[in-house]
Amino acid sequence: MQRAESEGWLYKDDGKGARYLARSLPRDVLSELLKKGLLDTASPSGLEEASSSIEDSVFLAVRDKDREVAQLRSALVGMYLLREREMRLPDFVELYNAGHISGAIHVRLGDVSIPTMYRWVGTYRRGGKTPAALVPKYAISARKTGPGRSLSELARHYLDYYWLQDSRPSMRSAWLEATIALPDEGITYPTAARYLASIPAIIRDYKRFGACRMETSDLPHIERNMSLYKSMDQLVSDHHCFDFIVEKDGNLFRPWITAVQDYRSAKIVGFWPSVYPSSLSISLAFYLAVS
Repeated sequence: MQRAESEGWLYKDDGKGARYLARSLPRDVLSELLKKGLLDTASPSGLEEASSSIEDSVFLAVRDKDREVAQLRSALVGMYLLREREMRLPDFVELYNAGHISGAIHVRLGDVSIPTMYRWVGTYRRGGKTPAALVPKYAISARKTGPGRSLSELARHYLDYYWLQDSRPSMRSAWLEATIALPDEGITYPTAARYLASIPAIIRDYKRFGACRMETSDLPHIERNMSLYKSMDQLVSDHHCFDFIVEKDGNLFRPWITAVQDYRSAKIVGFWPSVYPSSLSISLAFYLAVS
């Protein structure tokens, strides 16, 4: 209780007493509570929230390449779990190492031994079936020497909360809010700025700018050879809201159009205007494209 008061652990009063929120507890406290079975796993603030908090902090701290390794491992484990009832794990590993399961993952991840695959599957299941469970161990231990190593888990959570918002506050603003909320932490601006700058771009852009910015700037893309396609081999479609006003039945609104485009020639081969796009407008635009 003395430590909770001195470190400012978050809690809520449910009428019967103070219930500390798992997301505000330091990692060593969470580990001890889990080992001794004292964490209320049936509560929303229990094991699920604690695991989520730990996974989020791990993914915020590791490097991009370590996060990519974790994602590749989880993808491979997921492929095995889909075939688990019909294929033994050693057979799956043999096919994967031969390049028959996923050549793209094999090129980037390399061969995997049977004991390693067993370990990954077990860790993946115990960790809630998330990529964070398969982050390389050296990447987790490197957090102790990374940016913001002098910050407590609570201070990092506060900095994350105040900076990763769609209003896009400055680092100094987030630091000021955190120092006001945690006056005893002694958070310095240079330390806070280094920690916030170390947050992976994919998380920063998603939280501060939205999904579109994240998908455009941070997700991988594939360069395609257009000469491999013929007209009408592949179609792409999307909706677009026009920048003008129309009147219909006494109502003013901006109309939408659902367009289908031939990938090879970039020609619009089908379209359908609507008050608002729906499955019907998609079906009609596709019907016109095919006909």
